[in-house]
Amino acid sequence: MTELLKTRRGDYEVPALMRWRDRDAQPTFEPGAVPLIGKTTKIAAIGSCFAERVVEVLESRGLPTTFHPTGLQYNTFSIVQEFDHLFADADPYGPDEVVQGADGRWEHPFRKELRADSAEEVAAMEAVADARAKQAYTEADVVVITLGLTEIWERISDGRVAVELPPQPLHAAGDYRFRNSTVAENIANLERIRARLRDATDAEILVTVSPVPLHATFRPLDVVVANCESKSRLRAAVADFVEAYPDVHYFHSYELVVATEHDFFLEDGRHVSPHGVAFIMNEFLRMYGKDDLRPDYVPFGKVAMPDQTVGRRVRDLKSRVAKKVRRLKGLEG
Repeated sequence: MTELLKTRRGDYEVPALMRWRDRDAQPTFEPGAVPLIGKTTKIAAIGSCFAERVVEVLESRGLPTTFHPTGLQYNTFSIVQEFDHLFADADPYGPDEVVQGADGRWEHPFRKELRADSAEEVAAMEAVADARAKQAYTEADVVVITLGLTEIWERISDGRVAVELPPQPLHAAGDYRFRNSTVAENIANLERIRARLRDATDAEILVTVSPVPLHATFRPLDVVVANCESKSRLRAAVADFVEAYPDVHYFHSYELVVATEHDFFLEDGRHVSPHGVAFIMNEFLRMYGKDDLRPDYVPFGKVAMPDQTVGRRVRDLKSRVAKKVRRLKGLEG
């Protein structure tokens, strides 16, 4: 099927056509064209802080959804390391990675949530987290990956990348260097992520780019410029990755936020508001939901949500943190 493009140079038959002047208030798509997610679809997510918001919404709708048990992973390097650790023959993490931080607590430089009062407690938490992660990804029908940024802290000795700023004693010792990763590196990482997942599961892979801007940049640039460059590199890498593999899909959460007339952010100008997340996830399910789950279009600010008062959000946050700690300690299923 083709579209007809009329120009002053003549008429053209083109494979598809949408003019900039024809755009809507947000990106358009064919609802349910790729029905990946139903009420019993098992979803396992990994990535940046926006991925946690995705999981919260899907869980609230009753979908069996799991976020990576060791916490946030902001860049493709960290995500590769996690899947190498879980599924590859060669473990990227050494036996003595856990170190004592400047605050006296013990922590894992590559796994954000693994912090405790002793190295032994961290090791026990890690064993529980690994078992849960392997189960979540091997049983998943869909794996959702949310990418946050391209700036990384890289260990000089072997190129391993810290999940965020490395523990202060390691940073002070000069064990890590900062750099901005390239489009080519991120494409290579995405391909390795897919390869590791294919070792473990036949799940469909769904990638998003987080709309949350950088908290800070460690380059001598305005943070707005650094953020634009970082997101642009990620978006370019994802485009090539999705085009190369039919089992990989993209959801346009980034575009919904940056190319819209709506104000998606909280007062800090970074984190997406509950109304914003609700709208994005309604669009997500309209695009990828099966008939039994796919909702109708609902305008921004009108998507039904649970109580989102400040007090309720604080209580929910405390409850989620406590539940996560219990799970990592093996005290809860």
